[in-house]
Amino acid sequence: MGLIERLRNFAFATPTAFPVVGAGGERAWNRLVGDGAVSRTTAPHNGDILLLTGLVPPSWNVPLRDLFETFALPRAVVWLRPAGADPTPTGLPVLSLDHWDAQTVRGALLDPAAVGWKALHDDVPPAEWRGKGDYGQGGEGMMGGKPYGRPMAMTMMDTDGLNLGDLPTGLGPFFPHLPSGLHMKLHLQGARVRECGEARFLEADVHPDDLLAVGVAIAPFLRATRGQPMAIRELETARMRHHLARIADMLALAGLEGLARRALAVAGDVDAPTVRDGLSEIERANAETRFAGFGLLDRRMIESAGMAGFAARAAGLPLDRRDVCEAYRDLGFEPLVEEAGDTAARFRLLVRESRQSLDLIARAGDKQSTAAETPTGPLSETAGAWRSATGALLAHLPMLLGGRLFSEAVMIVASLSLSNEEAMLP
Repeated sequence: MGLIERLRNFAFATPTAFPVVGAGGERAWNRLVGDGAVSRTTAPHNGDILLLTGLVPPSWNVPLRDLFETFALPRAVVWLRPAGADPTPTGLPVLSLDHWDAQTVRGALLDPAAVGWKALHDDVPPAEWRGKGDYGQGGEGMMGGKPYGRPMAMTMMDTDGLNLGDLPTGLGPFFPHLPSGLHMKLHLQGARVRECGEARFLEADVHPDDLLAVGVAIAPFLRATRGQPMAIRELETARMRHHLARIADMLALAGLEGLARRALAVAGDVDAPTVRDGLSEIERANAETRFAGFGLLDRRMIESAGMAGFAARAAGLPLDRRDVCEAYRDLGFEPLVEEAGDTAARFRLLVRESRQSLDLIARAGDKQSTAAETPTGPLSETAGAWRSATGALLAHLPMLLGGRLFSEAVMIVASLSLSNEEAMLP
């Protein structure tokens, strides 16, 4: 074997991936990270591949194309297409795979003729004003003139009494460790969020039957909402996997990447001793101290907003639809609660409810339930319109994030256990 061939075999043995997780794609992504098949990056310009998993709504195509243009060469877009997913994302040089194939991915990265190497946007100045000033600055004077040129950040007092620039920016729609599709407008002063605008998911226009066809994580809860009895083992397995993935997100954002990978590895394993060992390891790390004291959703806020579900239980309110289900009550189920209502309380509850799900799975036998309590909260359908806990929580994000450090704001969002699959419901 020659030197060139040896180098080719060595290159991209473990590609670096920037993930975009669509409906039904979380388990595939978690498995790849947990198994070490890819290494993940939180910065797209450091990525080798833009890795899409699950069903990708058409409304994501344009922002995905813009995101991919920030990747350096060599690069590729890989879509792990779930059975039943349609259509293929357009406007992107997609390499569509039914399962992970390292050789095929490596070949796409090493071939300069591959479509992923080609630019997706025309090579023209991105701003109309560029180059129009005397020195290419794009304006007549510092603050005005025609054309104005690059907008400047205005200064104002921040919460610490400092006169800092006010920088408008966006968070999402593809931010690492937050639900793909979530987008919000922020005003930053230094490292602090001065103001948060409306939080929303990109419109998906996906029919619930299409979500069921690709095996989304909330599929058992969708069926239960429609009155179909579901095995408690299946419901609680889905809940446990969701919670472990959210635990991994929070750990990664806290800089505990090794522990985050451990959480993802056990998320794909329903072997009780393995999961319990993983949860014990997470508890011993005492990571919750990094989340304490911010992101408060207390009882008064929750009761006035009529919220229920996971966030309510983290604030001491035992609101859980499983509590009124006879099959669950026969198993001795009682809602778990935390009192503090902050980000640390939600982290602790994720861990505790994961253990509770393990115990319920072990004792459930063939018991079934129609309790439509997703990992985030209650789910309901009225005349084709769906209401979810994710939708209720979105309205309160601006209040929660305003005045927080950016690092805290991102952690708050991760702690709320939001679901982009719930957000895709009409």
